[in-house]
Amino acid sequence: MSSPDFGPPPSLSDPLIVPPEIPPLSIPEDVAAEDISDDETRRVVGEIITEEVEVEDPVVELTDEERALFRSLMTVGKRSKTISVMEHSVLIETLNIDDELQIGLACREYEGTKAFARAYQLAVCAAATKEVDGIPLYQALSDDIQPSEIFTKKLEKLKRYYPVVLYKIYRGVLELEQEFAELVEKLGKQQG
Repeated sequence: MSSPDFGPPPSLSDPLIVPPEIPPLSIPEDVAAEDISDDETRRVVGEIITEEVEVEDPVVELTDEERALFRSLMTVGKRSKTISVMEHSVLIETLNIDDELQIGLACREYEGTKAFARAYQLAVCAAATKEVDGIPLYQALSDDIQPSEIFTKKLEKLKRYYPVVLYKIYRGVLELEQEFAELVEKLGKQQG
């Protein structure tokens, strides 16, 4: 393989080619001549001092509500938030283990079908939604009602909602869970 022919090298006497000006090397009086060799243009003045700057992690400030949640092991992970869905306020809460089990049972009959994703969204929203416009999604008439019955009633009520609303609530729940995960990550970095 032959190299490309770029033609003759430009002449140094060409008026359009001007070499850059190199300023003369000036040696300060306090530098000895033996510190500079003929083949180097750098000079040794002294030791290089590098200052190590320790970067501290930002201090994580918890609100009183967050501190209260971390005081009891049973409430670690519980967070609630009011989101706006089509100009309506919806109070949602992070899921606990019972909620996740109820979601699994509610979606069981749809597993392997095209409706599974929608059934899962519906079940997550039923478990996480507490109030809509300040009114509980489902209010039990007595205290002896089982949590699974409350979940089933909320599920039946949300089945009548339209997909666009259900999706917005579902996204709010995912974002709330993510906010808590980020808080735990920050706290984990603080604790070592």
